[in-house]
Amino acid sequence: MKRFNSYALKETATARKFRDKIKDILPSDPGEGDIIDTGGIEERWQQFQENLHRVAHEVIPPTRSPRKSWISNDTFQLIERRREARLKGDLATYRTLNRARRSALRHDKQVWADSLALEGEAHLANNRPHDAFKNFRKLRSDSSKPSSIINDKNGLSLPDLKCRLERWKEHFHELLNRPSVHPAVSIDDDVSDSAITDTDASSIPEPTLAEISSAIKRLKNNKSPGICGITSEMLKHGLPHTASALFPLFKGVWDLECVPADWKRGIVLPLYKGKGSRAECSNYRGITLLSVPGKTFA
Repeated sequence: MKRFNSYALKETATARKFRDKIKDILPSDPGEGDIIDTGGIEERWQQFQENLHRVAHEVIPPTRSPRKSWISNDTFQLIERRREARLKGDLATYRTLNRARRSALRHDKQVWADSLALEGEAHLANNRPHDAFKNFRKLRSDSSKPSSIINDKNGLSLPDLKCRLERWKEHFHELLNRPSVHPAVSIDDDVSDSAITDTDASSIPEPTLAEISSAIKRLKNNKSPGICGITSEMLKHGLPHTASALFPLFKGVWDLECVPADWKRGIVLPLYKGKGSRAECSNYRGITLLSVPGKTFA
């Protein structure tokens, strides 16, 4: 999954260019082309996704992760020289520069940590605990990063990537698919009394264009996208054209009671709980990244 540089949309010129491109590529009529079968839902979804990706590739293309802020320019130049030595096949120079790189990175990170600690102490002295602890939290290690080696159920290490992925799949499948527990009779009776009948459900109006626009505007920014790669910023900066393009899709989903396959798929990321062995899957909790347009419909 490619991750587009949605932060670039904060710039007025980039946001305007993105909106103009979306206007040219998405249909302007919200009622254009009613969906009459489930195949049409998948086709309309793929068309919408491809159009947004096409504009995003042109205006806000995927970018490499920026270097860490605490790495100095001298160290960065050392990293580049090491990379050049590796590309040239100069093994002796590469090893020398690699040792120097590790030492320089340790030094830079220590200087950065010392400066954050001093700033935090200054904030505490000036009775600004919120700013102080904001600095101190930056000093914590990246506890969410999973271990490069995990154990199987028997406690044996799995250094192979394919085996590790299978173990994560096995762990979350067991965690998220536990046998259902039959509710008590009293709860069943309460649910039966308050259940919505087919007649009641048919009287609920379908989503309107105004409701879709409102739902898009309420989406939170700076959140990771789902498997489709579409972010909330892309939908927001494409308004009202993104809402008009989603309207017939949402209407078809509502009428046919069928959603695109991507809306039912998620990316599960393991986050370390902060205690216990990093090699044990049980010491991680999973978060699921879902499709943003799918969450908009929900």
